[in-house]
Amino acid sequence: GQTLTTSLRLEEALRSVGFVRVEAPADPRWREHLDRFEEAFVGESSLADSARIVNPEVLEFREGGGALQATAAKPLVVENRALGYRLTYDLRQFALTDGEVRYDGDERFEALAPASNAEAARWAAARAGAYRGSLRHLLRALAAGTSGEEGFQLVLDESAEATLNTDAFGRSQSARPVSAATVFRREGRGGALAFSGLLTVRYPEPEDPAYLTSRWFTGTRTDAYTEQRSTLEVRGGAVRVDPRGTPADPLAVVTRGYLGFERVADLLPADYHLPPRPR
Repeated sequence: GQTLTTSLRLEEALRSVGFVRVEAPADPRWREHLDRFEEAFVGESSLADSARIVNPEVLEFREGGGALQATAAKPLVVENRALGYRLTYDLRQFALTDGEVRYDGDERFEALAPASNAEAARWAAARAGAYRGSLRHLLRALAAGTSGEEGFQLVLDESAEATLNTDAFGRSQSARPVSAATVFRREGRGGALAFSGLLTVRYPEPEDPAYLTSRWFTGTRTDAYTEQRSTLEVRGGAVRVDPRGTPADPLAVVTRGYLGFERVADLLPADYHLPPRPR
């Protein structure tokens, strides 16, 4: 019936052992999922070849309901040697199907140090090219009321099934050119993107030739256009946009065409602005 308490102390002894390697066999299914994730998340543009996920091991994948879903145990780190940034991306959600990719997260940019003046100049030119015609550029221009002056052409088709309401040449019978005020309510320095149907956006910059070989290109042509063509849809009818061109709910803005082709490899900090043109 007694309770005995005994304390034991181990004498420390050091032993030298040979080199030990512990390895786990690579999961080919995980690698396949990673390839699909990188293609959809980082993108397939000409800039994507110089952007890589530094810590892919933090990713976990799950398939179900026809979608590939991804979660990250820690923020993803993407080093973009095309634009000169190190991006830390806190992934909140990611889902990829055959026809759509949806992802959202918080990003933080750190500028890389260029190795030379020539590299700094290349980065500056690449950043300007990535910004021109981007969704952020469009939303900022709409908020400022300068979309026309900055080169954007807007055509709105308010029909519920815009793709079915076309003539024999594929032209919509209800589409009409509109001004920024038709699709964007300006309030203070920001406002709201608000319209029904599909908004076609044209921007006078040549397409990236990589667009024609991406999985998201549905056309049959082999030559790049001299302008970028996209369509936008707003789920819920309206979404708030801040002065920096950031939607309050990024998943409410559905992009197709060229804007749908641009991904994280083409992403710039929210405070990026085009440098002033030399006089």
